[in-house]
Amino acid sequence: MLVIREKHHNTFTREGSNLLHHTRIPLVDALTGCKVDIPTLDNRLLRVNISDVVTPTYTKIVKGEGMPSTKSPGAKGDLIITFDITYPKVLSSDAKEQISRIMPRS
Repeated sequence: MLVIREKHHNTFTREGSNLLHHTRIPLVDALTGCKVDIPTLDNRLLRVNISDVVTPTYTKIVKGEGMPSTKSPGAKGDLIITFDITYPKVLSSDAKEQISRIMPRS
């Protein structure tokens, strides 16, 4: 009998052939876009461009950056990125006024 134990990883969790990564970004990046650097299992630094507005339920899927598939040689799963959005702890009255002017209320 062969038993495979998955080791805990600080950067990823695994879901089949997919790798899940959770990262934290500031509110300004969630609204305006950013680049997220993720170290890969094969020692590369993957720079992922986030151009969408990031909401609490938003996920970014990077095709082919997951684990090798056991069912299809040469194929890889996906990297699935989820986000925590950090909000500023304090805003000046001027900043609040500017935000109110430019942000839609929809």
